[in-house]
Amino acid sequence: MMQIPGMVERFTREARASAKIKNDHVVRVTDVDALPDGVPYMVMERLDGTDLSDLRKSLGRLPIPDAVRYLLETCSAIGEAHAMGIIHRDLKPANLFLADHDRSPDAGEKEAAQPGDRTSGPGGGPASPVV
Repeated sequence: MMQIPGMVERFTREARASAKIKNDHVVRVTDVDALPDGVPYMVMERLDGTDLSDLRKSLGRLPIPDAVRYLLETCSAIGEAHAMGIIHRDLKPANLFLADHDRSPDAGEKEAAQPGDRTSGPGGGPASPVV
């Protein structure tokens, strides 16, 4: 990344743009910075679950109500990003993560307070796509 001209700037710009999106169906970015040697990094919330591509491989055809819900929640996330002028350039099932825990504002704080706790939220199964 460091050797490709403009790549670090692009990474930083896109990570900071992502951090501004406050939608329940978008992974939360909490920090964007660079190490002392200039290597950029981004800190995101920790999610447990699976991506839509893997779920389709394991289940085959998705139940229609689930597929519709995933699509509507994805549209919500993408719509908010587009309203901010942000375009997701690689939207595909493998990039739609189905989080299996509570994503309420308090949930992130609880997880941060208990690192390593891998329990899922209510129902224990895939919940919502997170772009």
